[in-house]
Amino acid sequence: MEFDTKLIHGGISEDKATGAVSVPIYMASTFHQQKIGENQYEYSRSGNPTREAVEKLIAELEGGTAGFAFASGSAAIYTVFSMFSAGDHFVIGNDVYGGTFRLIDAVLKRFGMTFTVVDTRDLAAVEEAITPNTKAIYLETPTNPLLRVTDIAAVAKIAKLHQILSIIDNTFSSPYVQRPLEQGVDIVLHSASKYLGGHSDVIAGLVVTKDDQLAEKLRMIANHGQKKKYYHEVLGVNSRLDSIQAAVLNIKLNHLDEYCSARRKVAHTYNDAFNASKNIITPLEVAHSTHVYHQYTLRITDGSRDRLADYLTDQGIPNMIYYPVPLYDQNAFKSIKGDIDFLPVTDQLCKEVISLPIHTEMKKEDQDRVIETVLSFFK
Repeated sequence: MEFDTKLIHGGISEDKATGAVSVPIYMASTFHQQKIGENQYEYSRSGNPTREAVEKLIAELEGGTAGFAFASGSAAIYTVFSMFSAGDHFVIGNDVYGGTFRLIDAVLKRFGMTFTVVDTRDLAAVEEAITPNTKAIYLETPTNPLLRVTDIAAVAKIAKLHQILSIIDNTFSSPYVQRPLEQGVDIVLHSASKYLGGHSDVIAGLVVTKDDQLAEKLRMIANHGQKKKYYHEVLGVNSRLDSIQAAVLNIKLNHLDEYCSARRKVAHTYNDAFNASKNIITPLEVAHSTHVYHQYTLRITDGSRDRLADYLTDQGIPNMIYYPVPLYDQNAFKSIKGDIDFLPVTDQLCKEVISLPIHTEMKKEDQDRVIETVLSFFK
């Protein structure tokens, strides 16, 4: 099936019990068993028909064979790292989601895992960071928030050469424009709270693989470390996506192509309006990639960003300054920042960036009002 067809007919497209053409919301915690093992569902933590529908759909959209749905993106990331052990080493991108850094610093390092942070665009640096204890390369592309792009196929090739795993956070791009498993990556994950869920409608995390052994490990960890009921082989987690969130996400994914196209259209309208301003730098869309505009973020280069934010707020225009304090200056990282007191590029960006409203249902008159208000500020 083509991608657009998969959005509508992929995964589980009907209810086996009733023939309903949309999967019902199964709220039951426990499923009745006439005989032991007769029903594939017994307890919703282990398996739930509503959650299974979204798991199968994201697996098809990403080109995988097994999908897993969790209560949040952070839960998905934690579950993936739970496959590894104390003493394992990881090469990690230097511009991944801040929550990933916090998970590493506050939790995973206490479990005895070690990490080397590199710019994954520099393939020589990636390979140089690999040690005999390295188990995986973990990166995000495009990155959050700087939208840096890494050569996925090249990183996957390096990982395979060294017989380690490659893991990619595909939140910002989505399978609409990028499917890392098709380029040789082992595991793909998402914060579905963001782009896949339409942003702000659900809290969810997704993991996909097409490796049967990895799928078996993930399935076991996600079910309290059990392969067989009451027999725990490893320390597992209990953070599966609930039925209502799964049902909403399953419907949202049907419209991913529409959402992406609509947001790109709004962004291009903004770009056309703002590109002529000497005080504004619009988002970069590099030639070999497709920007899905999870956010629309400008750089204000004349030092007036904060005044612009206040002006927009006074005029009733929503706006947001994401990451106003750089990571190296956050309290959580003071114990490891060493002698770093000034990162000029990072500090400059934190003073320049501002995000404007962008969403799939944004009307033309609303776009025009945002544009007119921003441009009037610089007159």
